[in-house]
Amino acid sequence: MLVFVEQHSPVSADAGLENIRLESFDVVLTNPPFGSKLPIDDPYILDQFELSIAEAKAPRSSLPPEQLFVERCLEFVKPGGRMAIVLPDSILSNPGLAFIRRKVLRNAYIIASIDLPRQMFARSDTHTMTSVLVLQKFSDAPTPTLTGMV
Repeated sequence: MLVFVEQHSPVSADAGLENIRLESFDVVLTNPPFGSKLPIDDPYILDQFELSIAEAKAPRSSLPPEQLFVERCLEFVKPGGRMAIVLPDSILSNPGLAFIRRKVLRNAYIIASIDLPRQMFARSDTHTMTSVLVLQKFSDAPTPTLTGMV
């Protein structure tokens, strides 16, 4: 992950992600690695993510990195801050991934979901349908109640 650091940024240019304070960015833009060939299966890492146990009967033994990026990037954004993330369309539509969508809806407003053309990542030899999800994290005010199907 490339972290652009401004002069008054909360992180230094050589800091690792583990040294970034949560809720320290006004804007997060990211295109995380994604795909079934890159599973995160280290229990030490998975234990740091709510998504590894969210709505599961037992802790998940692995998750794709793009799913973990959703949670971590939401944590990096300040209340009221914005986030844009490139995601495979499956996160936005697969019934088995509704737990991720519910996590997003508990923490942020959806500003836009922008479908990208299939050939967008053709040079990287992927044919995954993708979208850019644009969010605004809730401010410290009470969050709205979820209603309806997710």
